[in-house]
Amino acid sequence: MKHSRNVSYQWIKIGSFAGIISNLIFLLLIIVKLPIYLNFLFASLFGISFSLTGIAIHKLISLNKESILTKIAAIFIFVVGIMYMVMFNAQLTFNGYLEVYQSEVSKLDNIEFLNTLIKTIDSLQLSLQFSIDVLTALAMLLFASVMFKSKFFGKIWSISAVMIALALIGIKCYSFPQTPSEVGIPYVLGPSIALWFLITCIQCLNELRHANNKIKLHKIDATKKLNLNGDNSLNKSFQQIENIIQDQLIGEKLFKDSKLNVQKFTQICNITKRELTEYIRIKEYPVFKDYLNLLRVEEFKLIVRKNKITNYDLVGLAKECGFNSKSTFFRVFKDIEGITPNQFKKSIEKI
Repeated sequence: MKHSRNVSYQWIKIGSFAGIISNLIFLLLIIVKLPIYLNFLFASLFGISFSLTGIAIHKLISLNKESILTKIAAIFIFVVGIMYMVMFNAQLTFNGYLEVYQSEVSKLDNIEFLNTLIKTIDSLQLSLQFSIDVLTALAMLLFASVMFKSKFFGKIWSISAVMIALALIGIKCYSFPQTPSEVGIPYVLGPSIALWFLITCIQCLNELRHANNKIKLHKIDATKKLNLNGDNSLNKSFQQIENIIQDQLIGEKLFKDSKLNVQKFTQICNITKRELTEYIRIKEYPVFKDYLNLLRVEEFKLIVRKNKITNYDLVGLAKECGFNSKSTFFRVFKDIEGITPNQFKKSIEKI
């Protein structure tokens, strides 16, 4: 299970970075006129990197709940990336050969054959582009159906995806067999789609960071107990240190003291800084402050759940639990839980 989750994290990271790169390349291709060899290079990079974008979104959503819909959407996006790369490079290749071949054909007075060839290639390209757009729209609709209730995205992501996808399908059907620009529709959907996927990939990386922070802050398995007697620099065993910390920090709820730090706590518990640091390291918390914040968040959640408080001052309650500022509380809560305090409050109200 742990290995599977780690693999998912890697795919989220790879797919998100690839998605960011691909959409920046796409914007570059439509804004800047590049030499043909750079067009070949960037078109290939775009297709390959964009094909991984759907995997990142699917893997992130699957951390909360598996969905066949996002898996299908990821497959659609993968196919779109490959199709785009093939179509764009084939178009560039054909245009290159056409420039050379056109002069020879004109000499032979075989313009009709040339025009027929151009129309055939244009029709194939138009059909391929139509297929790419439809698959992209369907993928966005599938993602939107799951994003609506996903804690990683929410309603705004879902609604925006639906609006862009429906607009894309509507405009393509209206203008076919011509392109939207040929019927007077401004080219705005391409940049809109690129921007949506770009922001979505950034959100994937942001949520991945939150997930990693939460893992770092969780305790290791209770069976992983290490005896520190072999270290001569420590005067107490791991169990003794743990008992002291449990009694004072958790039992007496010293974590509610917003001014509590390592020096103050070690003096109260009569342990050395070295012993406290080693305990925190073995428990796999980054630093003592992170351990305190975890306890404060758990206390906040416990109070809300136990009393089912719905009308309360979030900041006031957070300060009672040991946080000294609103910004710190909201940032720490989001890092640990993956949702905001307000979202947690709403989830309690529904129970």
